[in-house]
Amino acid sequence: GISRQPSKPDECAGFLFDVEQVELLNHSVFWLSPPGSHDGDIGWDAKLPRTCETAVFKIHAAHAASAVGPQPELKVRVLNTHFDHEGIIARSESAALIMDSITKSWQDMPGCPQVLCGDFNSPKSSEAYSLLSGALKDAFRSVVAANICTAGATSTIHKWQGLSFSEEMGDGTVDLSGEHSKEDTCHIDWILWQNGRADLGSTELQPLKCRVVTDRMANGRYPSDHFPLSATFLATIASNVQSRL
Repeated sequence: GISRQPSKPDECAGFLFDVEQVELLNHSVFWLSPPGSHDGDIGWDAKLPRTCETAVFKIHAAHAASAVGPQPELKVRVLNTHFDHEGIIARSESAALIMDSITKSWQDMPGCPQVLCGDFNSPKSSEAYSLLSGALKDAFRSVVAANICTAGATSTIHKWQGLSFSEEMGDGTVDLSGEHSKEDTCHIDWILWQNGRADLGSTELQPLKCRVVTDRMANGRYPSDHFPLSATFLATIASNVQSRL
């Protein structure tokens, strides 16, 4: 990952990946701030500089070794981000910037699916979610209920309170008090995805199961004030080579 403040070590929205499962082909970062801004600039009404990191991975297919003849590559582009906790305008504008990046990448790599994940500091009733989910699918809302495990978590933020968290405000201006038409409306961490163009040799993703990870560490503490999310995808291409992520 790359520090959100280029001049000093700070938070990043980087990636941990298993080199036996995937190969990193490309990595980049862009700041969530208006066009013409410099790296590290704070955008709009945000309190802190924010970034979105992107990576293109080649997936090592489980059955590729037994396939006959050259096979198309399984590839996926992943975007990871952390929206500001104070800037209401910044969260909407950040969503628009990321949507622009996804659209441009789709034009450059039409057969490559994209997965967007992160801490969006926004419930699913927000403008940011509406903008992104207009083009992307939500993994948690695309899997049958039997394959979703929330472990009773009503929100993905818990402020170190775990499953007892029931507040109507997250950090800063994050409002969790709106309508709760769906069980995951107050989730402010999301996993969204978009398949590429359905051409021969293109990669397609299908979520199989999703989980809100409520586990504690060995010392009894939570690793974060948010519950992590987990999603398992089936990746396929026209040649029927398959792999699970």
